[in-house]
Amino acid sequence: MKKQKRLFGGGLMLILLLIFNASSAFADIVIKNGATLTVSSGTEVVVSADIDIESGATLENNGTFTVKGDLNNDGTADLGSGDFIFNGSAVQDIGGTVTNEFEDLEIDNSSGVTLSYGALLDGTLTLTDGLFTIGTNNFIFGTAALAVAGTPSASNMIVADNTGEVRKMYADGTSDPAAFLFPLGDNTGTAEYSPVSIDLSNSTFASAYFGVTVTNAKEPNNWSSINYLSRYWTFTQSGISAGYTYGLTATYADGDITGTEADMSGALYEGADWLIVDAMNAGANTFSGSGLNVMGNITGVEFRLLLECTVNCEGAYQLASDEMTTVLNPNIPHTAAAAYAHIGYTGTESFTVIPSADIVDWILVEVRDATTPAGASTPGDTVAGFLMKNGLIVRSSGSGKLPFPTLIADDAYFVIIHRNHLPVMTATTPSEYFKNYTHDFTDAVTKAYTDGSSNPMVQVDTSPVAYGLYAGETNLSGIISNADKQIIDDNIDATGYHLADCNFSGIVSNADKQFLDDNMNKADQIPN
Repeated sequence: MKKQKRLFGGGLMLILLLIFNASSAFADIVIKNGATLTVSSGTEVVVSADIDIESGATLENNGTFTVKGDLNNDGTADLGSGDFIFNGSAVQDIGGTVTNEFEDLEIDNSSGVTLSYGALLDGTLTLTDGLFTIGTNNFIFGTAALAVAGTPSASNMIVADNTGEVRKMYADGTSDPAAFLFPLGDNTGTAEYSPVSIDLSNSTFASAYFGVTVTNAKEPNNWSSINYLSRYWTFTQSGISAGYTYGLTATYADGDITGTEADMSGALYEGADWLIVDAMNAGANTFSGSGLNVMGNITGVEFRLLLECTVNCEGAYQLASDEMTTVLNPNIPHTAAAAYAHIGYTGTESFTVIPSADIVDWILVEVRDATTPAGASTPGDTVAGFLMKNGLIVRSSGSGKLPFPTLIADDAYFVIIHRNHLPVMTATTPSEYFKNYTHDFTDAVTKAYTDGSSNPMVQVDTSPVAYGLYAGETNLSGIISNADKQIIDDNIDATGYHLADCNFSGIVSNADKQFLDDNMNKADQIPN
């Protein structure tokens, strides 16, 4: 229930029809149904308490309206071409039942201003002092709103850490609009300013907007465990046609950094994949990106590239199913380091319960940075993943692309290493999209690099045609020889998970030696 208000004597003005041409001051203003209050250009009205615009009423402010209380608008949405200044001493509220349409709006209240219904700004937002908290409501910069005045900071910004978005609208048509700064942050315990700038290109707009919110937490799909940001921005859009791209620059707070800032890159999660943009600008607390054309959550991650790779191991391949056997699955070591202790691998990949019954074995992948495949002779970062029965290599969680902490300066080449097969390397740098690399070794022998001495892979099937790594390399010499056969002889009838078990049967037998007879003197062709 509204409090009783007095006319004039106590500073209350009940408006039926009035035009202000001179500066005036009031305690409260109520604009009645069917009434209009017009403030002429050059005129200032100061209201020391609340403004109530009843249903069917209109406030047309073409001057300056300084408000020290709340604005409740149940009438006409358009509030005129003038300036509204909210500079009370207690928390103020902008609300009602219509989307308030301001020309210019200034927030100058250290106690803060809240938005309890949506608002649209056609001109300039001036952030002088205080937090402008939008909660679950959208604050919209109209098509003509091009800049934010004042000096936004943790003490004067838009707080957009709930479901309400800060949106920028764009005029219909095709254009390359200027970059727009979203001056937002969160107030989750401590107010932190974390603005983001968006620069759209090649864009066709139809009742279009770009929306942003920020969350002071680790992005829920971010599997980084050592280096990451505890902050993410959510981007949405409507009415921007396919073919658009955008660039961004995001700023985060010191408290958002977990681990080493210099070991992170920005990345956008678009619902299925991570698209990796630029590395962090360590010390400046910013990262940038360009050429994006999807929406999602953007944050800081510890992986710099992702690989989706498919490969067969000859020893495990089953003609009857066109897939690899999973007989070893129950005996696979819980750590990749245990599976590859014979080559000194010390990675930390592990599991408590094996994540899938379709896992064939642990497998290692190394990335090399070079200008040509022949020049890819310097070993790079190596990570372990799981080889699935369909040939896909996934990360140690049992799904997802294989992540690497590697920044690539030239081109990326990938070496596939299995514990008792000859390794192979990609013949070319794989196709790439925002540092997501994709390569399939299985469908052509030419997918693996060769030095010209022989085929780098063996054909394991004719229908469908499929290729795989040569089986029988058990002693790390880089060549299949009688020395490998001796290891099988020395461990004949051994059961479980064993290096000499080349056919993944769970037992070392003469069947394993057949691969060595077929592949004798085959050697790896990895540049070194």
